[in-house]
Amino acid sequence: MCEDKQSCVGESFMCDGVQHCQDSSDEWAENCNNCSADGIFRCVFNGVDRCLLAKYKCNGAANCDNNYEDETLPECSENEDIFHCKDNHFGILNDWVCDNVPNCLDLSDETDCTKARSGGLVRCNGTDMWIPSDSICDGIGNCPDRSDEKCDGKARLGTWKCTDESFLVRKKDLCNGVRTCNDGSDENDEHCDCKFRAKNEGVFWTCGNGMSCIRQELVCDGFAQCSDGSDEHSCNSTCYRRFPGIKDPFRQRCATGYPVGYTGTSSLCFSSSLFCDSVEDCIDGSDEENCSFFSKLNIFYTSFFSVLLFIEIYALYLCLNSYTEKRQTEFSTNKTLKVSTFLTKTSWLKVKTQTKSKEQFFQNINFEKIIFNKSNVFFIQFLEILELQNIHPNEKYEIFQ
Repeated sequence: MCEDKQSCVGESFMCDGVQHCQDSSDEWAENCNNCSADGIFRCVFNGVDRCLLAKYKCNGAANCDNNYEDETLPECSENEDIFHCKDNHFGILNDWVCDNVPNCLDLSDETDCTKARSGGLVRCNGTDMWIPSDSICDGIGNCPDRSDEKCDGKARLGTWKCTDESFLVRKKDLCNGVRTCNDGSDENDEHCDCKFRAKNEGVFWTCGNGMSCIRQELVCDGFAQCSDGSDEHSCNSTCYRRFPGIKDPFRQRCATGYPVGYTGTSSLCFSSSLFCDSVEDCIDGSDEENCSFFSKLNIFYTSFFSVLLFIEIYALYLCLNSYTEKRQTEFSTNKTLKVSTFLTKTSWLKVKTQTKSKEQFFQNINFEKIIFNKSNVFFIQFLEILELQNIHPNEKYEIFQ
């Protein structure tokens, strides 16, 4: 009976390296003479000191908890069916070599990969990604930049080379609505079978010649897929990611002409950031038309106007500061200054009714002399008089307004 008393196992199943009890007590080392029998070995597995089948020892996969104990035994170095890390710490499965996942502590399983797999892998340009050598030039882009499909010579059976010779493409992927070639030639009308376009409305778009067609989503995408170029006519200077529903917010086209350097196979659409940048990128100059004044300013003019604006603001500040100091000095040294009778005995309502305008009223109470005087006595007295006369809040607001 198992130690947990939940089940029983036959005596022939005891200490055979295979767990039969739920608590694995049939394989505990203490119950199996420390795993001394043939065909098994002792190791700590999932926290339990137990027996495992000998086939799990030196098999390139760590099965014991104690720091790869089953893969660091002296006899493991004799197993030629596994890859031995260069630091001789342990071995790993051959399938784990050059899989972009380091398993050796010294990373030796991910270095010199071509040698480790006898030339079976090829590294993608500029990356640490490796692909099988037999997948090169098969028309399927396995590397992120499709560099495995940049092939010299004739195309392999079942593949087609782009007009600009940029890549190989599987013939079954021609005219699938996904532009693979740099020049988009894999989506040209010559590759599209239009016999069933009447039954596939919305899938194909008929070229101007009325005979050939292309995938509708590629209309006005910047590349002429129709042999007569009609798919890039009447686009209203708009570029599409997927015609007719999704416009490209980052690209535009010239109003009437072609971009500077256009080759016939390059894109008619280019970055929106090149519009109104003071550099003509369209042969007809339309990318620099109807631009705002500020969009034409380069860094020199922007810096010049910024400095000029700063000088003007600073000059205005100096003028206002000088005027304020002059007035304060004038009123402070004026010994003949007489405070308005309003501050002593004249009521607010009487002064207000005797004046025809706000300007005349403030002249009568010498308000400017009160505000600009360095001494705050006059202004404090002015506020006190307002409080004593119980002036309505709206009237006070009118005074300071």
